[in-house]
Amino acid sequence: MKSKKLVNKLLSVLMAVIMTIGLIPMGSVIVKADTKNATLSNLGELGTVKIGNKSESGTWYQTEIAGTPVFCMDLGKACHAGDVYVSSDDTYSSNSSNAKKANEAKIGYWYSVTKEKSTKAWVYAQALMWSCEEGNTSKNNLTDVISQVRKNTGYYNSKSAADLYDEIFGITTTVTCNVKIWKYGGSGEYRQVLMEIKGGPVEYDFERINDTLVYRQRITIDKTDEDGNPVARVPFEVTAQNYKELYDYKVNGWGNAETGDADGDSVFSSVAETDSKGRITYKFNYQIQSKNYGYVKASDLKNMTADDKKAVKEKMDDKNITYASNLTQTGAKELMQADLDAQMKKISNQYAVKEVGAGSDDMLVNSEYENGKIITIESAGSWTKVNGSWPETADKTYADYGKTTKLGIVNKYKKATIVVNKKVENTSDNTAHGDTSVDGAVYRMYTDAACTNPVTTVYDANGNAKAASDYTIKNGTLETDYIRTKDTVYIKEIKAPEGFFLDPTVHQIKVEGSQFDVEYKAEAVIEDSYESEKKGFFEVYKMSSDGSTGPADFEEGAEFQIYLRSNGSYDKCKDDEHSTLTIDKKGSAKTASALAYGTYVLHQTKTGAKDTEKIDDQIIEIGKDITSEGLNYKTYTYLYNNKPFEAYLKVVKKDGDTDKTVLKANTKYQIYKVNKDGSETKVVQQYSNGNKLVDIDTFVTDESGEIMTVKALKSGQYKIYEIDSASGLVIKDEFIDVTIGSDNPNYTSWTDLEGNSHALVTVNYVNKEAKGKLTLTKSGEILKSFNHYVSEPENNKFVFKTDYLKGQKFTIYAAEDIVTQDNQGTNWFDKGEKVATVTTGNGAEFTKQCSDITTSTVDDETGAVTIYLPLGKYTVKEEETLYGYVIPDKNTWDIEFKWNDAKTDVVSNLTKDTDKEGNLNIKNERAKADVEINKKDMTADLGVADTVFNFYTKNDIYNANGELILKADELITTVKTDKNGKASLNTDLPLMSEGYNKAEDKTGLNSGDYYFVEDKISDSYYIDKTPVEIHLEYKDAKTAKIKAEAKKLNKSTEIKLSKVKLTDSTELAGASLKVSDVNGNEIISWISGNADSIKITDKADELGYRNLRATMVNGNIVINGLLQNEVYEMTETRPADGYATAESIRFKLTEGNANGEVTTVATVIGNDGSESVQPENKVVMKDDTIKVNFSKTKITGSKELPGCKLEITDENGNVIEKWTSGKKPYIVEGKLVAGKTYKFTETRPADGYATAKSIKFTVSDTGEIQKVRMKDDTIKVEVLKTDKKDKDKVLKDAEFTFKLNGKVVAKATTNSKGIAKIYGKLAAGKTYRVEESKAPEGYKKVPAFDYKVKDTGDIQTIKVSDERSGDATPATPNWRDSGANSPQTGEVSNPLFWITLFLISFVGIVISRYKIRKKDEEAN
Repeated sequence: MKSKKLVNKLLSVLMAVIMTIGLIPMGSVIVKADTKNATLSNLGELGTVKIGNKSESGTWYQTEIAGTPVFCMDLGKACHAGDVYVSSDDTYSSNSSNAKKANEAKIGYWYSVTKEKSTKAWVYAQALMWSCEEGNTSKNNLTDVISQVRKNTGYYNSKSAADLYDEIFGITTTVTCNVKIWKYGGSGEYRQVLMEIKGGPVEYDFERINDTLVYRQRITIDKTDEDGNPVARVPFEVTAQNYKELYDYKVNGWGNAETGDADGDSVFSSVAETDSKGRITYKFNYQIQSKNYGYVKASDLKNMTADDKKAVKEKMDDKNITYASNLTQTGAKELMQADLDAQMKKISNQYAVKEVGAGSDDMLVNSEYENGKIITIESAGSWTKVNGSWPETADKTYADYGKTTKLGIVNKYKKATIVVNKKVENTSDNTAHGDTSVDGAVYRMYTDAACTNPVTTVYDANGNAKAASDYTIKNGTLETDYIRTKDTVYIKEIKAPEGFFLDPTVHQIKVEGSQFDVEYKAEAVIEDSYESEKKGFFEVYKMSSDGSTGPADFEEGAEFQIYLRSNGSYDKCKDDEHSTLTIDKKGSAKTASALAYGTYVLHQTKTGAKDTEKIDDQIIEIGKDITSEGLNYKTYTYLYNNKPFEAYLKVVKKDGDTDKTVLKANTKYQIYKVNKDGSETKVVQQYSNGNKLVDIDTFVTDESGEIMTVKALKSGQYKIYEIDSASGLVIKDEFIDVTIGSDNPNYTSWTDLEGNSHALVTVNYVNKEAKGKLTLTKSGEILKSFNHYVSEPENNKFVFKTDYLKGQKFTIYAAEDIVTQDNQGTNWFDKGEKVATVTTGNGAEFTKQCSDITTSTVDDETGAVTIYLPLGKYTVKEEETLYGYVIPDKNTWDIEFKWNDAKTDVVSNLTKDTDKEGNLNIKNERAKADVEINKKDMTADLGVADTVFNFYTKNDIYNANGELILKADELITTVKTDKNGKASLNTDLPLMSEGYNKAEDKTGLNSGDYYFVEDKISDSYYIDKTPVEIHLEYKDAKTAKIKAEAKKLNKSTEIKLSKVKLTDSTELAGASLKVSDVNGNEIISWISGNADSIKITDKADELGYRNLRATMVNGNIVINGLLQNEVYEMTETRPADGYATAESIRFKLTEGNANGEVTTVATVIGNDGSESVQPENKVVMKDDTIKVNFSKTKITGSKELPGCKLEITDENGNVIEKWTSGKKPYIVEGKLVAGKTYKFTETRPADGYATAKSIKFTVSDTGEIQKVRMKDDTIKVEVLKTDKKDKDKVLKDAEFTFKLNGKVVAKATTNSKGIAKIYGKLAAGKTYRVEESKAPEGYKKVPAFDYKVKDTGDIQTIKVSDERSGDATPATPNWRDSGANSPQTGEVSNPLFWITLFLISFVGIVISRYKIRKKDEEAN
């Protein structure tokens, strides 16, 4: 019982000890919330990924918490290095009902487990996390995100986007993902929520570092007006577009400064106003982040092998971690600093600077900044702290720091012009009347209402300031220069125009800038300015007396007109510029209203009751003597007195065709007075010739062409008779009537030298000019018919006959000055001047209408034109002729018309160029066709002889009367080309009718279109039935031959013959080849690759070839002109060196068609008669290379022996090929010539082998592989070990080592026969150091010795004898040699194991002692 209790006690003690051990703190974890700082790692440019309406682009940053990559869960929000985050734990499962968490569990599992948290996988996972957080969890959404990342980065590019989706989301088992959710623990509102994936692979055996750098940029805006003055309270909006790196900012302007952190908005934007100095300053701090850099601790690095380092580098590569090649921390830091320096150099931040408003209605927003200007600031405008302080703070320059980006922005003032319209106050339409004009009025612009300070500065339309000047009214208006809208100006007239009083009005004007938004606004204000015009009344008195004593009579009823002279007539005047006055009983008349300022004409229109003389027109001035407004509207009075009417008569000879006075003498007149009873009394007057009175009843003109009565005639009716006319004129009227009286419209007055007034009545007596007459006709050949010979088409021809031609034009020129017959020195036409164009069948078109002299008539039947011309000499020219005809050699004719007498009005030509009737008859030759067909080779400039062509009309052909004489597509004739490939037509052809192309109905018109059709040609060419069209169209009046050359290009047969290598189908040069026909005629021969070697048979023409030729293109020979459907053979007469002779090839050429074009079809004919069409009409003969297989083997087997130096030499000892044998036979291809003998030699055997004997061989002419085999015997060395005293006793277990240059080459141990064999390991000719590395038991080792190996396959034996050394003691076995592990000092085992072992031992001891005590008790 006691024993049992003791056991229970022991067990209790044991359990207590075990439980106590269990309470020992071994890796226990107390869970609490972590607080850690975020860092950023720069992953570089990874492109743009769009998720919904958000995106991530440019440089990507990997956010880390305590060096562990985490995921940003809020796309678009910020996270800055140094931000404090607090964690909470969670678990996501793939079978969650929440699709977002289920997908994120799969993403986290794939990232942490499948991809072992590689950085490449992190990029995919981050983008997919964003997509899930944005609610885009469908397969299409997620696949699209994967596709974008894959395209941008190339990561995992071996798999498609669909495959990657399946790999991430296609898992079928439930997976969980333990995560930490990190939330921002700072004061900002806009920070990322981060998620850390726990678990995954063990930590890496390298350290990771990264760093940040804060740099600063400043922008200073200085706002001024165009005078350089600062402008306050102008609003600007500045947007910083690099929001990712923006850390914080500060803005100073009007009012309080604006400061803050860049806290997650996708873009920074600030609107501020300029301060009192016109300035806004911006300060931006940016933070850049380096990439992750890795290194190995120095303590680990010194113990690492190259493989260890390689493995660490591979891990860092997979994590996208950069490292120095030596893996040191110093190297990593240098790279990290270089990274930050490089980013500083690449800084390129953009800001959009926009001027939101101008700050005043009188100013404009700067156009450069109106819609926002992009400002880019690069590294030169960026800086970092120096010794811990910002440099501009240290030197107190702040916004004026040297690297600050300064924007001097100028606002322009709005400017406008003012228009002043000048108007008249006292006219009905407010415009200037009379001889006045508002133009010329001068105005000045002032800055004050008293008009004492003129404006000094104005602006032109280009914005240039200039000195102000006065402004003058022009066309009733003026426009000022540009003035600023902020200024009020005063405009006043300083000089009035003629006929006006100065306007005292002051015009105050202020242009409102709010009415427009441009810098320059013309005519912004329009102002009217009025002033008064000077005017006056007019009064006239009219009396009549014959010069006798006594009072004069008032001429009641006399009428006058007064009108402004500058208008030219009464009817052209305005109401206050004219007036009609009728003399009343008191002898006076006055205008009803005042007349406008100016110079007037007073004109008497009617006499009173008595027929008296009218006054001459008088000049009256109105208003010019008015000097003040008090004198305005004064009355101007005039008095006039005249006698009873009588008048002299003047007769002026007029040319009825020129309406001018005839300045010729000897025209004679007689004057008769017509009595009241109708009878006539000749007027006879007397005048004194100085000696006596002379009667005159016939009045004769002198060179003035005028006569005048010697005395005045009383009022009454008269007749004037023309007795004779001057030369060149024809009397038209027998007499003319004339009235002498004040009502005669030709009545004028004149004053003699004594001051007496006289009346004069002037009449014109008109004659017509004599004229010449000319008739012109035109004739020429016209198409009548076609003669057709069916059996002899080459003799067919068209028939042409002569007939009158209508429509021919002639030009008539003046051969001298064609003077008018009025002798005024004027010409109807100047010498050389074109007079008329005459068209037969149509009439004449004159360049001038010479009254009714220049007329024409047409004969409808013949088309003859008769024309009438003024007297004189002319030249008729045919400068252009009818369509289809040629101008004759004589194309000018002389014509002259002379006056006969006063009664002959029409005269005829006096020269010999016309017939007796004055007719000019002219015949023209027709332009004729000259047609040629030129037959050419399509690819070479070669004519093709003996080609037959048929010639057809393309369209119906009509004769001159419109009758059909040949139908469309009918044969006209046949021709055959000569040796040059040319043929000409032997028949005349109709040309294209005039107007054919424009006519809608072409019936009766000829097209001039014809075509050749090829009928026969040599078989060297393919016949082409395609029509070759020609067009015959009249060219011009000087071209007698209308040449038309039709070119026909025909394709010759063409074949490419190519000599290529069988191995790679590349061109093979050096082979001799020929082509022969079925009769054995050698047509052509050549050497491939040698263009100069081509030879063509001399019998080509005799054999029916035309233009047979050959060229070499890229090694191929191209043959043109072989005959169609003939069989040829291509034969290789000698192969190129290194190649075997190929079999001959038979082929033929036929016509083919590809895409509508004629081609050559090359067909190869097999030996069995089969036919094979060759692509691209190319026949290829392939030569196989001469191939010799050189095999180097051991003498004992067929396996190749590597390491042997071998060569091939020709009969002259030249080395053709060298090589070292390998694991496969060596093939020499294309270097050995068929039929020649070569030698195969081993220059050095492989180590362990003897040199073989050389082999001679002859190369066969075949493409099959030829084999040459050389066998090497091994170097066989044997060491025979014997007892030194007993030579017959062989010793086993002796080990021999062969060394070369200190290195062990071979070891061998003697066998039971005392022989150690070293076969195939030693190189012939080399000397080895031989050592007995182990002697047989009981024997001494022999001293080392040298042995030179012989170059032979025979066994070489080395005999070695050993001395005895007595009994040997076996070596003690080594612990480690057994394969077991010996205990190692300093080894640390599991302490729990040792404690357990201790307890078991303790229990065992206790039990043992218990048993001993039990035995003792039993013994007692």
